Amino acid sequence: MQSFRIISMLLAFLTGVLFSGYARQTGEETVEGTNGFAFRLFKQIENEGENVFFSPYSISSALAMTYTGAEGITKKQMQDVFGFPGDKEMVAREFHGLNKHLDTLNDKKIEMNVANSLWCQEDYDFLEDFLEVNTKYYRAGIEKVDFRNNHPEARNRINQWVEQQTGNRIKNLIPEGVLNPSVRLVLANAIYFKGMWEYPFDKSKTRPEFFYMNEKDRKRIPFMHRSVKVEYYEDELAQVIELPYSGKDLSMMILLPQEVSGIHHLESKLNKDLYKKYRESMFTKKVEVWFPKFKVETRYNLNKPLADLGMKSAFSGDADFSGMTGKKELFISNVAHKAFVKVDEEGTEAAAATGAVMSKTSLVKKAEFKADHPFIYLVKDNHTGTILFMGRLNEPFFYGKF
Repeated sequence: MQSFRIISMLLAFLTGVLFSGYARQTGEETVEGTNGFAFRLFKQIENEGENVFFSPYSISSALAMTYTGAEGITKKQMQDVFGFPGDKEMVAREFHGLNKHLDTLNDKKIEMNVANSLWCQEDYDFLEDFLEVNTKYYRAGIEKVDFRNNHPEARNRINQWVEQQTGNRIKNLIPEGVLNPSVRLVLANAIYFKGMWEYPFDKSKTRPEFFYMNEKDRKRIPFMHRSVKVEYYEDELAQVIELPYSGKDLSMMILLPQEVSGIHHLESKLNKDLYKKYRESMFTKKVEVWFPKFKVETRYNLNKPLADLGMKSAFSGDADFSGMTGKKELFISNVAHKAFVKVDEEGTEAAAATGAVMSKTSLVKKAEFKADHPFIYLVKDNHTGTILFMGRLNEPFFYGKF
């Protein structure tokens, strides 16, 4: 029986060690920062007519590790982009608390795992405080590799680790040409989720229906269907529904524009405040749901989107990551993110990976919810509101039989 899996990987490649420390036991600031970042990044990477899918939690986690070593203007810019507090150890403690919370969601029908690792140049002197924060709060395993003399082997080892942590869904996260002898550190974060819908769809009720990419173009794809009591809300902008996963600790929130061509208007309004409003306004209602089966694969280079959001210093020769080595000699040369999602009658399977490379300077009337035109979807933790994955489905790709 197929299951619902969500996998996300985040890798940071640095010429020095990057890590983060952030801390409050409630994790509220981390959640607020990560969710705000999610919506801002979404608007940077979305392209006309293309599907979008990424893991803001994975990206934030990896860059939080680099934040641990950031100082000066580099630290301030990262703080503004990600919503991190100024206390770097507080950041680390909050991510530690959130990761421990995600660990508690594991049961017979849910598997949740967050893993971190540091891939360090074997003869490079990283500060012990930097390494200690990573191992203590992020539980990052430290691996010694030789980027200087054998970066192809280091690349293979890191990519193999990524594959193992993501159930073999994320392959070749670091393509050829990304690593070189000047790389000194790769930070990797992986989040893996496997589960099933709380209310699975009956496969016998899956039928071909039209999905309208816009008012002119459409394609016939398999649509799942069921009548179910779930959290629901609607306003003049969108219909909003939550499809819970087993145990109801996690769910997929779907934002469907009221108009076939309304996706851009919805995106223009979308931010953490609207997300909060929808979360707080939803109520239980019996809904007739039609939802497409789909899968999406994406790959992003995040250098420009992050710089455009205000994180310019980290990618330049003026970067200050002296908290890693005691010297201002490292900068981020590449941040790569790769993601995968698949949705069917029994649940969801998704994976995402990000890499940042640092190199040395150089109950009423039944509602109808038919997602037959572009929509935005979020996979979130219902206890904290943390957005683990976010995407826009503009054109579903058919797979399987119907």
